[in-house]
Amino acid sequence: MWNHSPQMSQAMRDRGFVWPKLNSQDVADLMIYLRSLPALRSRSATFDMGEPELGRLVFERSCESCHSFGRGIGKEIDLLQRRAPQTVTGYIAAMWNHAEIMQVKAGRQFPKLDAEEMPDLIAFLFSQSYFFERGDAARGRRVFEDKNCARCHEQRRRETSAPDLTQSTELYSPITLTSAVWQHVPAMFEAMKRDGVSWPRFRGSEMADLIAYLNSRVIVRIAAPPAH
Repeated sequence: MWNHSPQMSQAMRDRGFVWPKLNSQDVADLMIYLRSLPALRSRSATFDMGEPELGRLVFERSCESCHSFGRGIGKEIDLLQRRAPQTVTGYIAAMWNHAEIMQVKAGRQFPKLDAEEMPDLIAFLFSQSYFFERGDAARGRRVFEDKNCARCHEQRRRETSAPDLTQSTELYSPITLTSAVWQHVPAMFEAMKRDGVSWPRFRGSEMADLIAYLNSRVIVRIAAPPAH
């Protein structure tokens, strides 16, 4: 449906038809109907769960020039500000409804997605909406300073060998940040103990605000897809 939408849009305009809007139930009903047609009954149909990490690469290549998660810089549309679909058919409907606008904006640069890339992209979109919590970057900056994050990651980074948090292969999320902190706990604990710095504790929205601040200044380095 996505790849065929430019031709469909032109044909519908030629006939004076309005681009139809679909919801999740419409897509489910349409799929059931198509499967009931004699010509399609004998065809096997499978659904493979996508890989979020591969979907991230698809997003960076085909979507990131206009869309983001938790940043919304310039003309970027922050998808965290939109209500995310809860089902696969919901994502299909959302992308179908978005296709006509995409054709106008992208023109000949309209991104094509193959049968493997689409489930990967949907898996990535779902994972981002599931794990992200909207935070406030301005409050996050204060958290970054008050919790002494800046002490090691900016002011004394060369002495402590702490990583530069503006360099990353992806935007930060509760999962990626928790993983990074967990792996570096021994080194962080020793450095903070040596400098007499108390272990920071986070409350309420402080972690979400911190992530929003980190993402507001991160320079994403596109990573290569994982080896198989």
